Amino acid sequence: MADIVLPACSTLERNDIAMGGVHGKNGVYAMKKAIEPLYESKSDLEIFSLLAMRFGKKVYDKFTDEKPNEMDKIKYEYDISPTAQLMSFEKFWEQGYIELPRNEESYKFVRHAKFRNDPVANKLATISGKIQITVPKFSELKYKDFSRYPTWIEPDEWLGDKNRKYPLHLLSPHPSYRVHSQGDNTYLRSFYKINDREPVMINPDDAKKYGISHGDVVEIYNDRGRVLAGAFVTENIRQGVMALQEGAWYAPENTTDEKPRCVSGHINVLTSNRPTSSMAQATSVNTNLVGIKKATGVIPPNPAYNPPKIIEA
Repeated sequence: MADIVLPACSTLERNDIAMGGVHGKNGVYAMKKAIEPLYESKSDLEIFSLLAMRFGKKVYDKFTDEKPNEMDKIKYEYDISPTAQLMSFEKFWEQGYIELPRNEESYKFVRHAKFRNDPVANKLATISGKIQITVPKFSELKYKDFSRYPTWIEPDEWLGDKNRKYPLHLLSPHPSYRVHSQGDNTYLRSFYKINDREPVMINPDDAKKYGISHGDVVEIYNDRGRVLAGAFVTENIRQGVMALQEGAWYAPENTTDEKPRCVSGHINVLTSNRPTSSMAQATSVNTNLVGIKKATGVIPPNPAYNPPKIIEA
């Protein structure tokens, strides 16, 4: 829902340098592009170089180090690294990788070994300098949802709440056929989408209870919103719990509604933005209670993957 979308190409469409290894990052790899960028997509370097040019040549030259060419930039970054002392860039790029030398100590590395041998001389970066199970200073914050020691705090929404409004717990796992929302519009969706909508895993006992069959279009709902999804009935999920993968493209049915129903299965319509605690401020996307029912009436098509209309000037 951004105002401006920059057409960044994938890692298979640009050159770069990557690192990896087993005992530390001791391998440097020439990440050569497999194909040229498709359509009008560009590498991050080219996109931001073009944006820098809009601010004038001085900004452009400073941003690019006067090396606007992708390979010139990659060679420059390689040549100023210690790796260049072991192999020239030309040979490295032709060979495709270089393995950095390692000493025997890297194989014997034990985290916090110095602290274990002498905890007084090698204190940890904690208030006490020791491993802390409890942090008394946290008590001064007086947070109701955060303690000085590890403790179980009842979630805002969970199946253990006898007064809960909605009967099912909804999980939002990472998708199997895409990276978050990237790739949701590709041909891969024909492998797993149900009626061109995001599938929701549901236990057979729950499906029977709510009159749902495998392949049905269902509506999942709570006070935050409603989505349409495709029922995937399976024993691979426990009774009382459902799973709807995150990342489906948002497709509101009626944009004039205050809370429009998403006909594509975008789970963010159902999740809350409450933090895990006042201290952590992390996301609590898997803590959601919902209801489910078989969709009735006219089932609208899913327009999430329709390309925008291009108006030529």
